[in-house]
Amino acid sequence: ASQVAFEPGSAVLNAASKANLDKIAKALQDRPALQMTVTGQADLTQEKEGWRKARIDDMVLAQKRRAAIRAGGKADEVASVSAAEYPALLKDVYKRADIKKPRNMIGLAADIPQAEMETLLITSVDVPDNAMRELALARGVAVRDYLAGQGVKLDRLFLGNVKTEGQDKDWAPRAELSLAPR
Repeated sequence: ASQVAFEPGSAVLNAASKANLDKIAKALQDRPALQMTVTGQADLTQEKEGWRKARIDDMVLAQKRRAAIRAGGKADEVASVSAAEYPALLKDVYKRADIKKPRNMIGLAADIPQAEMETLLITSVDVPDNAMRELALARGVAVRDYLAGQGVKLDRLFLGNVKTEGQDKDWAPRAELSLAPR
């Protein structure tokens, strides 16, 4: 339980990670003499494509929120995109994107399969220099905030310096947890 796993390019906790953090929160509540440091990690060479894919997913969610607003709803009520909604929303994102698109014989953007749209969009996303630092920090914050939400006092939870380089080949996206006496 000294690590919390993440999907490449993402700082969102999955169900398995939340279940492990629930156990850690309970253990910390039972041992008030301990404090925890959370150190987020990210690696550009191993997470570049995952980071880009996560940005495309963010664009698709933003497109769904735009559609909700146009329909008279509220953007903050839209939390996720279902698998059934994804293809149509991706197509809208593709149409809006300012990228070089394949053209048909009369010069209009050609209709292409979903996989090709995703590939063109993913390759068009630039990864800024500070992206992995921000991702690592977001992972640490996600873990800390989840534990705080489970009743662990914030004065017992600390963020360590993020790690963004020097990962070995077996490395996986994660945040590391370390305990220390108060």
